[in-house]
Amino acid sequence: LVVIQQRGLDHEQAYVESLVSKGVSIVNLSGIKNEDELVVETLKAMAMGVEVVVQGALRSDAWFGRPDILRRIETPSSLGEWSYEPYDCKLARETKAATILQLSHYAALIAIAQGYEPEQMYVVPYSEDFSVEAYRVLDFAAYYRAVRLRLEKAADENRHTYPEPNEHCDVCRWWPDCDHQWRKEDHLSLTAG
Repeated sequence: LVVIQQRGLDHEQAYVESLVSKGVSIVNLSGIKNEDELVVETLKAMAMGVEVVVQGALRSDAWFGRPDILRRIETPSSLGEWSYEPYDCKLARETKAATILQLSHYAALIAIAQGYEPEQMYVVPYSEDFSVEAYRVLDFAAYYRAVRLRLEKAADENRHTYPEPNEHCDVCRWWPDCDHQWRKEDHLSLTAG
């Protein structure tokens, strides 16, 4: 898992370096760990019209997103004579539905931040030449909204949830919180065998 995560970070870094080599100006926010500060810095960079924002973050109500890349395009928005579209670097050679939903979520957050819905969203699959796959946001927007509404409804109906151990725990950012709760309560999953 650590090796795969590192390969993903290396792929993203290589793509960013390819942009730098083409003279694109970049603001890299990956060093900011506080989510509130990260959102503020992302919005500042977007307002300044930075060409590329790396590892920024956006928030709207309870929704949060951390796109790999926000890239400026010359389409007017509430920010000025420019706006942004999301890019996501993936190791997979074929784009999965989950990636499209993820990018749709980023596009929805970007739309709120800039007052203009991005027209395109992009996947940067692993390749030597960093060929980018473009997807039209509107082609997936209705499905994204339906999935989001179902998730919001399910979350509202199930306010009293419990962190059950599952196969996703290995990659989940909330694992330390869950593990702390399980240990405090001496959860049955901690019993050998």
